[in-house]
Amino acid sequence: MQTKEFDKTVTHTVVFSVKQNGMDELTDLLFDVSDPKSVNYGQYLNRDEVAEITSNPVAERAILNYLAGVHGVHPESISRSPYGEYVTAEAPVHVWEKEFDTSFHTFVHEKSGSAVVRAQTYSLHENIHAHVNTVWNTVQLPARRQERSLYSAYSSTQGIDNTHRAAAADDATTLSLLKSFYNVPSDDTGSSSVSQSCFETDQEFSPLDLQVFQTANGLSSSPVVRVYGGHDDNAVCYNDNTANALTACGGANLNVQYMMGMAPDTPTTFWYQYSYVKDVFAGWIHDVASLAAPPLVHSVTLGYDEVEVDTGVINEFNSLAIKLGTMGVTILVQSGENGANSQFGRCGFWPQFPASSPYGAFRT
Repeated sequence: MQTKEFDKTVTHTVVFSVKQNGMDELTDLLFDVSDPKSVNYGQYLNRDEVAEITSNPVAERAILNYLAGVHGVHPESISRSPYGEYVTAEAPVHVWEKEFDTSFHTFVHEKSGSAVVRAQTYSLHENIHAHVNTVWNTVQLPARRQERSLYSAYSSTQGIDNTHRAAAADDATTLSLLKSFYNVPSDDTGSSSVSQSCFETDQEFSPLDLQVFQTANGLSSSPVVRVYGGHDDNAVCYNDNTANALTACGGANLNVQYMMGMAPDTPTTFWYQYSYVKDVFAGWIHDVASLAAPPLVHSVTLGYDEVEVDTGVINEFNSLAIKLGTMGVTILVQSGENGANSQFGRCGFWPQFPASSPYGAFRT
């Protein structure tokens, strides 16, 4: 819902995506190192080697010079990501309106009440037009997706930790059952020399409940080693004995616990994004692209009708996936829970993003 005029002197942050060099070369390299029949199979690059192929110092310098000359941009806010993919800057809204030849408005999510500042179109200055892929926080509204629903059989008298009491039940999905089904040796506990991550939106996980899960399954206590975006909340996930506990952290809690249960010795990172105030992938893409040694496996347990996602965000995701692939990093994406149908009941076949990306591995 678009609202009326607002204070245009408030500060607004935008992120310029710098056009990259060598992406065709890097894509060919990805398929080469991923092909078991290739002599280069498994010969992955490190982050610096990827940047040597893709960095575009001319484009980056043009954007930085442009921003330095814009009256009203806060000089101390101008920053570049470690490998030059993104340039961030802050300025009052009215400054960006002039620079992008547009009008910004506040858009309010009708259910959550969360507001974002966005425009409907924007233009770029001729000095940077050829050097920019997209500018985040301009026209990209948070993508719509179907709200999670709770199982009607859930009882409000049961806390989320009751799931652990069912570990011995015959029909329970236990760690031993999963390892048997996927042919993972029962004594395989992962390795501290590799790494994994779980990317979630709008749901939290509980470090305390993770300990309960590990104890119930005979595992030593092993915490999540790094959290991006916070929301590792015991109070919400563990002490709330209502249906709200499942809404707030049911899926994320389960994903963290079973990922770490299958590989308890593998360092695990948790990423959180709130989906109602920005495109959920933008922050994750920026964070991962900035790491010298990103986790080697990323579990992404969310999806949107691809038509709901901004094209620029899709392109940025694919670009990151190509870079990660050449580094031996795997992205595992949920392929969707609606079959071939749209989340919103549209007829026909509707691909889900990011499962529709050609550069990841996908699961149901």
